[in-house]
Amino acid sequence: MHTVNTTKMVEFTWSSPKGKFVGASKNISMELGRKPESTDLNERHPFDVEILRIPPGKAPYVYHSHSAQWGVLSCDHAMQRTTNKAATDV
Repeated sequence: MHTVNTTKMVEFTWSSPKGKFVGASKNISMELGRKPESTDLNERHPFDVEILRIPPGKAPYVYHSHSAQWGVLSCDHAMQRTTNKAATDV
């Protein structure tokens, strides 16, 4: 079994020219040895695993779809500060 330490992985960041789309990711599948350009199915993984960070108020990509793929979203940690009508922090 292969393992990776995600704290030691390089994070790839991107943003659109106007700053509407922003994100940062760590591609765990690549770190585990996935060869994305290979046509040999033994060198590819059946799915990709990625850690994606998205700043508040931003979107990582424009709306799009993948007809032959599916995804799983897991929110590891999220913080949001809101106020109620009485102006008390929630």
